Amino acid sequence: SISTMLSELLLMTMQRMMPNVSLYDLLHKITKDHARSDLGEFREMLVSMLKTYSSELDVCSNAVDVMYHDISHMSMEKKRLKVQGSLVQESPEHNNMTKNHA
Repeated sequence: SISTMLSELLLMTMQRMMPNVSLYDLLHKITKDHARSDLGEFREMLVSMLKTYSSELDVCSNAVDVMYHDISHMSMEKKRLKVQGSLVQESPEHNNMTKNHA
């Protein structure tokens, strides 16, 4: 139906705006403009956006955890190789990452 198409179009538009407009600003604008209503068609879209945002946060958080685990593993391996007397060359990217997160 037309209502479903408009809702999907609105959802797609809002999702594409997210990289340029903060979630807080977007939700504040919608809830302020519709403060006296039950948010009607926005309710489903907002719930969907929040679920998507939550999933994206989980993915990013997991990626950061993996990155820190990899950095830790690489550092331990580097120390092990140095203790064995192996030549270990530093990469500029690795140095910058460990300096920023130490």
